[in-house]
This record gives sequence, structure tokens and C-alpha cells, in this order.
Amino acid sequence: MSFAKRAEGCGGIVELKKSSFSFMLRSIEFSIAVVLVFLACIVLFSAPVPFLVVTNADTTLLTYPILPGQFIVTRYIHSVELTPVEDVFVARGGVLWQWEERVKSHNAGLPVAPSRNGRFLARNGWFVFQGGRAHFPMIHYRVGTAELGANELLLPPSIMLKLYERVPQERLRLFVEMSPLVGKNGGSFVVK
Repeated sequence: MSFAKRAEGCGGIVELKKSSFSFMLRSIEFSIAVVLVFLACIVLFSAPVPFLVVTNADTTLLTYPILPGQFIVTRYIHSVELTPVEDVFVARGGVLWQWEERVKSHNAGLPVAPSRNGRFLARNGWFVFQGGRAHFPMIHYRVGTAELGANELLLPPSIMLKLYERVPQERLRLFVEMSPLVGKNGGSFVVK
């Protein structure tokens, strides 16, 4: 047998070993990828997520997932001043933090000065009171009618619930509940 034929034979053996090694490497990479995807699913579906929960006296009306930094806005017409009022909240650490309050005019129970830790701005026709570090484990929210209050709840990204039509003259409770995303019936609003 000539040297060239023996070299070809050796090349085939070397090639065979290289091929089985790359197959084994691909198998290990695939196994690691499957394990990582499985662990990511476990974390995503079992990690606590903040949900805005809205209840009345005996029924949970809404459970809605809120991402960090997303705003929850309550909007109503002030009963004495008859001016629009918007309260902006952020869910953080299981509580609702008041980010800002916007009003179109002052008087009769509406803010006239920023809180000690806040600031006052005039923006797009609104008087804006930002900051203040006010936070609430639960907000009791009285819903009026179309004539008195016209209460609305704005949720991200662009959902507006006209509470005065859905649950007129109800006393609602708004709070944050930390819960895994799996098994939550998020986004539904129960109407009487």
C-alpha cells in the first residue's frame, strides 16, 4: 500500500473523530438551550407580577397586570369646582405611589401648593403637582354618575374604563396584588 493511500485513510479517521465530536458538541448545546428555555419559562410564569385589583363590596371587578413604570390614572370631575382632576399612580413595591395630580383650576379642596417633597408645574392647560412621596396600600374610590363625577380609570397602554357607566354610585377599592402571571384572569371587567 502506498503512503498516499495510507494518508487518505488517516484523514478519514481524523475526519470521523472530528465529525462525532461536533455532533456531540451540538447535542450538548441543544440540551443546554432546552434547559435554559425551561428554566426561563419557570421564572417567567412563577415570578410575582404586580396586578391592579379593583373590587367593590363583594366582587373582584378587575385584575390587570401592570408593568413597572406604567401609569394608572383616575379621572373625575370635581363635585364643587366642576373641574377635571386626574390622579396618576405607579405600582411599586406592592403599593400605589401617587406620581402627580393634575387640575384645571384651584379652590374647594383642590391643591394650591406642592407638597413638601413635590413640585408645581403648569403644563398644557393643567396645573400639575408632582411628587410628594404619597403612597397607598389601598385607595377607596367613590364612583359617581355621568352627571356627578364622570369617573374614569385609564390603564396602559390605552384602555379607558368609564366607571360611571359600568359601576355607578359604587365604592371601589383599588390596590396592588403581587401574583404569578400563570392562572390570573387578567383584564376582565365584571359588569353587574
